[in-house]
Amino acid sequence: MNELPHILYLGGKLPTRSETFVYREIFGLRNRGVKISTASVHCPERDLGEACLESLANQTVPIYGRGIVALICDASLSALSSPWRAASVLVQAISDSAFGSGVKLAKRPRLIIQCVGSLALAWRLRKYGIDHIHAHMAHVPATIAMYAAKFMDVTWSFTGHAVDIFQEQTLLNQKLKRSSFAVCISYWHQSFYRNRVEISDYRLPVIRCGIDVDSFVPGVGGGGIISVGRLVEKKGFDVLIRAMARLKRRGQDIDTTIVGEGPDLVALDTLRRELNVDVQLLGAKSNEEVQHLLRESSLFVLPSRISHCGDRDGIPVVLMEAMASGCCVVGGDLPAIRELVNDGQTGVLVDPDNPDQLAEVIGRLWSDPQKRKRLADRGRARVIDEFAIEPNLDRLQKAFAGATGTQFISDAGQVSGTRRYCLISPCRDEAQYVRRTLESITSQTVRPALWVIVDDGSTDQTPLILDEFERQFDFIRVVRREDRGRRSVGPGVIDAFYAGLETVDLESFDFVGKVDLDLELPTRYFQVLMERMDADPRIGTCSGKPYYLATHGGSSHDRSRLIREGCGDEMSVGMTKFYRVICFRQIGGFVRQVMWDGIDCHRCRMLGWIACSFNDPDLRFVHLRPMGSSDRSILRGRLRHGYGQYFMGTHLAYMTASALFRMAHRPWVIGGLAMWWGYFISLMQCRPRYDDSAFRAFLRRYQWSCLVHGKARAIRRIKKCRA
Repeated sequence: MNELPHILYLGGKLPTRSETFVYREIFGLRNRGVKISTASVHCPERDLGEACLESLANQTVPIYGRGIVALICDASLSALSSPWRAASVLVQAISDSAFGSGVKLAKRPRLIIQCVGSLALAWRLRKYGIDHIHAHMAHVPATIAMYAAKFMDVTWSFTGHAVDIFQEQTLLNQKLKRSSFAVCISYWHQSFYRNRVEISDYRLPVIRCGIDVDSFVPGVGGGGIISVGRLVEKKGFDVLIRAMARLKRRGQDIDTTIVGEGPDLVALDTLRRELNVDVQLLGAKSNEEVQHLLRESSLFVLPSRISHCGDRDGIPVVLMEAMASGCCVVGGDLPAIRELVNDGQTGVLVDPDNPDQLAEVIGRLWSDPQKRKRLADRGRARVIDEFAIEPNLDRLQKAFAGATGTQFISDAGQVSGTRRYCLISPCRDEAQYVRRTLESITSQTVRPALWVIVDDGSTDQTPLILDEFERQFDFIRVVRREDRGRRSVGPGVIDAFYAGLETVDLESFDFVGKVDLDLELPTRYFQVLMERMDADPRIGTCSGKPYYLATHGGSSHDRSRLIREGCGDEMSVGMTKFYRVICFRQIGGFVRQVMWDGIDCHRCRMLGWIACSFNDPDLRFVHLRPMGSSDRSILRGRLRHGYGQYFMGTHLAYMTASALFRMAHRPWVIGGLAMWWGYFISLMQCRPRYDDSAFRAFLRRYQWSCLVHGKARAIRRIKKCRA
């Protein structure tokens, strides 16, 4: 079993009081046995009141903190140790400075400085054995992580939060494309990234900035109003002060405390004096002091807003802490915050920059202790369910494991959930076959924990049959889509697959499968597949072998026989692909195009995984509809296969050899000719191809090796090379 990866955490200032979520992640992962080193762009903050934070600051490798002379010297030593790699990184930085997205003119020279910083960091880390770099904040820390990872030849990732993506978007598009994954602290962030670049959801995992709920014990309350945060415009503390002034004029003079420090301190102090309102500005406090204040308070208010420079809050961690402490909360109505605070259920949301509405809400809540208690109880339950640190550390560990090709190990020391898998099945008009598939999967010796069936607009009896089984089995969930007018293979099937996948939290599973509803599987099918994958951790995707029923005269009972469909041992078959979730995420999921079921296996091999299929009796299944016949005819399916090979990047010579081989199989001669013609027509028309030059180069090297050495030997060579 692979060892846990060594992760470098990189922050702008690590540790710092205002980013408790960063060092909580570090301590949480270290407690699980993960080796974590830390680096800081600027000098770590000192005197934070906790011995563990002082120790963390002492262990952290500074980048700019050692001075410009040390920076240049260490970067030069890196360059001398590996001049070609250093030159490659520098060329990348110069290109980014000139042509990168979101780079303001005044900040272009800074990219070169950050590149130098990355080389200096690489030198200082040369003996650490780093496997992966993770940056908190998408601006400068992520830039340095990106260049350092390129020089060190390791994977990297980042977590985006607020000002780093709303106000400073330097190279954000490039970072999303180049990183192994980008952690999204909310589904809103995930959507924000996806709208900027075309990227798979599996490279955008939603991982909350979790808190240790057990350390926040609900108090007796009885105190006044509290607000905690950095004193900056986006927190809306001025809105709170104006609201309290309005309440005071109405006769509700409530004790209010603001905890924190920041550039707006003087302005806020001036405002409270002008409005003659008794709002205390306590300055910065330690974590223990903040927890005590939260337990003693009756209401927590943070009217987050969009600042004049476009900055806004993500999901403030202090809101989670207040809810975990049993405080009723009032927050700003911003998209990400809605994922934490359900208005009227787990707290109350108010429009940003609206002191009148805020005063009205506070006044009503202050006069209704029972409602405050009800909202507080539900709020704490919400934090426990979704924002507790442990499940989010699980998600983070799995993301790191996926990026580095290692396995996520549970606290018990075993691969997490080795028998927990989910299936997703796109289908349309499968009434003729679906019952046999449903019966074969519900009879498995190891059933799926979840089976999502996507009805892609069926017009026959399929929906009725699905309803019957959904009522009978609690692990079956049916998702229905509108009728698109006809069966759509290739990209249409994958669109339907992703419609189902969007409803699944893949972090809860270790395996995921795509299964068609025209199959009859042996009862031990998934059990045996998982046993095979447990025995060889490098297997990323696998399947059994498909057979179809052929009859030649007479009745099917006395003249029928099973005929094996063509499928090489180096591929998992498209009608039943079974994946480790780690591998599925690492290859970026399925391509929404014909030949998706070939590209995925080649990408597995390219990244060091094994893709395969087994011809064991326990893994032989019946394909009730012959391969390639679902879209009008087998001949049309062969033409489509030819275009798919062209799209994937197959060389003409390999396609010709493959077509000649297929002529000796059903449908005789014409099947192979149709494949070749589909490829040739696509070539003449210059149709689009899979836009990944590195993948196409890998594919063609493999195909030439198959032509020269034979497929079996070529696969053995790749396995050995990519191990």
